[in-house]
Amino acid sequence: MDYTAHESLFDHLASMVSEPGSAPFDAIVDCVGNPALYRNSPKYLKPEGQVTSIAGGFGQKLKFNYQPVMLGGTPRKYNSLINQTSGALAQETADWFEKGVFKEVVVDSTFDMKDALEVSCTAVPMPFEQSELMLTGSA
Repeated sequence: MDYTAHESLFDHLASMVSEPGSAPFDAIVDCVGNPALYRNSPKYLKPEGQVTSIAGGFGQKLKFNYQPVMLGGTPRKYNSLINQTSGALAQETADWFEKGVFKEVVVDSTFDMKDALEVSCTAVPMPFEQSELMLTGSA
């Protein structure tokens, strides 16, 4: 989902799960690293649901999972994959696609590998200006 397609991404996600016949999401995979997506997740993520980020760091993971709700924490599970890269993780991710866990994957742009360095230094927008989000579950 394009972060810029709606005035408020969080209000849009909340409205999606409040429509008749819909339910909160089971999981959210954040491909950008938007902490507000996690902080607002009680509006659109099941209580037992999880936000998984491929861009969050270990410190953020600790803060999000261990900050008590009464001190501003969010009552949802958070996971970051950036610190857990391995062949097993890559296989698990591939299995998610084969099993149909991901219902929709948005590809904004593609580039030749020879252009990767130039693109990453010049053409990649700041986070949340133009990025994607994958949602799974029943919405």
